[in-house]
Amino acid sequence: PSEKVRIDNAGNVGIGTTEPNKTLEVQGEIRIKPGYCGTCNSSYGGTLCVNSINALYYCNGSTTVLIAQ
Repeated sequence: PSEKVRIDNAGNVGIGTTEPNKTLEVQGEIRIKPGYCGTCNSSYGGTLCVNSINALYYCNGSTTVLIAQ
């Protein structure tokens, strides 16, 4: 079987790639399953979530921003 996940010496994680150039690099599609998005605050800054009607949101640390619906 071929390698599916790589963590390099710098700590970069590659999924579907053996040469990640960023903290997380994904070759291919990413699925985020719908769920409760919760409250946006500094603890959740930088997170993405999909709500029960498949709207994609980004938490910037203080405000939830609708990205796509």
